[in-house]
Amino acid sequence: MNPYNDDSDYQGEDRADQDALLDMVHEKRGLPSGAEPPRRPARITHHEIKAMKVTVQKESAPHVTILRKIGGFFSGIFGIFGFLIPTARKSKKKSCELNGHVFPKNWKGDFPHCTHCGTKITHPDKIRPNK
Repeated sequence: MNPYNDDSDYQGEDRADQDALLDMVHEKRGLPSGAEPPRRPARITHHEIKAMKVTVQKESAPHVTILRKIGGFFSGIFGIFGFLIPTARKSKKKSCELNGHVFPKNWKGDFPHCTHCGTKITHPDKIRPNK
């Protein structure tokens, strides 16, 4: 029995009627029949709003923006110097170890040497496969 219905002749709703009513509401909203209605997102609390306001006020303070600009300036300078200073390049040995050695075209002698890194090729599995 529905506690919100004041009708004394009310006997309760049939489950099939409830499902039919839900399907009609879903159809009107554009949802597939039998789908759950979308849930409301969680509400933000008063304390979370206050914390967000404090964070925004701190972020927009003049000394914070000045410090960020100075940091950006120095990171740009360090980036330029980092680009100009030569770094250790990947050795060809490392790429040959990963991909396989390159077999020489004109091979003479007992074991061939890789044309990229000069390593002696002692087993056919060490040769780079053809593409």
